[in-house]
Amino acid sequence: MFRLDLEPGQSAAVPRFRSLSEIGSEKLHRIHAYWLGQCDGDRLPRRAQMEIDRLGYILPNLNLVDVHHDPLDFRFRVHSVKGADYVDADLTGRSVRDYPDPQYATFVWAVFQAVVESREAKMVSERLFMTDSRIFRWEGVVMPLAEASGRIDKLMVAFELFENDPDT
Repeated sequence: MFRLDLEPGQSAAVPRFRSLSEIGSEKLHRIHAYWLGQCDGDRLPRRAQMEIDRLGYILPNLNLVDVHHDPLDFRFRVHSVKGADYVDADLTGRSVRDYPDPQYATFVWAVFQAVVESREAKMVSERLFMTDSRIFRWEGVVMPLAEASGRIDKLMVAFELFENDPDT
């Protein structure tokens, strides 16, 4: 189990986004480049365009999230193996509000909402405090996918955790 290691005055409800050019992970850079290659001008890629056999290198760290509208909700279509391990719960089929740590649920909700509202991929990098007193740096890229009508219906969320990272 883990929690965000927030700085004084930092709120989980107001995520700090980083420039996509700052992606440090080669795997995250690679999946983001693939997603960008599937975009057609202002049109976001559809889920059907994403060839799963090309994503084997990131699958253990890749979540697929359904975006529900009216009311807005984010439900895991696929909660990654590593994600389930880190939070000690498989959230497949469940809302991000069901994360065991309410602070982290608030953070993830705010990130996903910002991606849907902006219609742009976003990158976040935060410190995580693990229950056994270890601190990791978490880096994630959230990429929107759209229906044929253009409405965002899914999010692809790729992440990596870095232990013993000098940036933590």
